[in-house]
Amino acid sequence: MCIIELDPCAIWKETERTARKLHRCSTCGTSIGPGQRYTDHFSLQETGPCSEKMCGRCRADRDEFVYAHDGMIPTPSYFLIILEECIAEGDEESEHRWKPMLDAIRNRP
Repeated sequence: MCIIELDPCAIWKETERTARKLHRCSTCGTSIGPGQRYTDHFSLQETGPCSEKMCGRCRADRDEFVYAHDGMIPTPSYFLIILEECIAEGDEESEHRWKPMLDAIRNRP
């Protein structure tokens, strides 16, 4: 398993919502249409505030990844970077388990 180091946040809030208008997922870039469930993320870090949206598929992928990595939760837009770093470490299990997830996220319509 790879080691994830994330900066601490002064504020971290994620709320599950149903879209009333069109949004874009900050992880995969796909559209979140009206009626679809998504995660509304807000955090305050040393670098400033972060407000993002995450579609349900990316949230499920991130939840699986977080569970396997001792609960270290990246922001929606930072999730892909963390996945890439995990695979780049060359750990066979990580490449076998996380590479297909990364490819699927990148290829979402």
